[in-house]
Amino acid sequence: MCHFGSASDDDRYADFKREISAVMQEIHRKGAGMPVPDGVTPTESHIIASIAMLQERCGAVRPSELTKAGHTTPSALSQTLRSLEGKGLITRERANEDFRSVVVRLTDRGAEVAAEAARLRSDYWSDLLDFLGEEDLEDFMRIMRRMLEFRKARG
Repeated sequence: MCHFGSASDDDRYADFKREISAVMQEIHRKGAGMPVPDGVTPTESHIIASIAMLQERCGAVRPSELTKAGHTTPSALSQTLRSLEGKGLITRERANEDFRSVVVRLTDRGAEVAAEAARLRSDYWSDLLDFLGEEDLEDFMRIMRRMLEFRKARG
C-alpha cells in the first residue's frame, strides 16, 4: 500500500504520525457521522441549522451571512439554497430596503426540519459523550486546549 510520508518519518514520533493520519483519514472518509433529518443532505441540514440560528438572532438572513456561517462558497451555497427552495424548506425574497439584496427565510416545514436537525445533533452528542465518559472527555479537552495553545504560539 502506498502512502505519503515525509523524509523525517524516521523520527521518534513516526508511528504516532502515521496512526494519527490514518485515524483522521478514517474520520474524514466516514464523515462526522452526524445524523440528519430524512430528505435532506448533511450540507442542507447544516445550512438549515445556520438559517434557523441566524434568523433567531438577527431576523432577516442574507446569503453572505450564510456563506460565512456555513464555511462555504457563494456558488455552493446558491446550489444548496436552490435545492432547499425546491424542497419547500426555505424562501428567498428581495430585501425591502435594497431590491438587489435577497433574504432567506425558513418555511414552516423548514423550521420543523431545523428543529429535527437540532434534536438529532443533541442526541448524537449526548450519545457520543456518554460513550466516551467523563475521564476520556477531560483528557480529550485537555489535549485540545494544548493543541490550541500550540497553534496560538506558532502564530
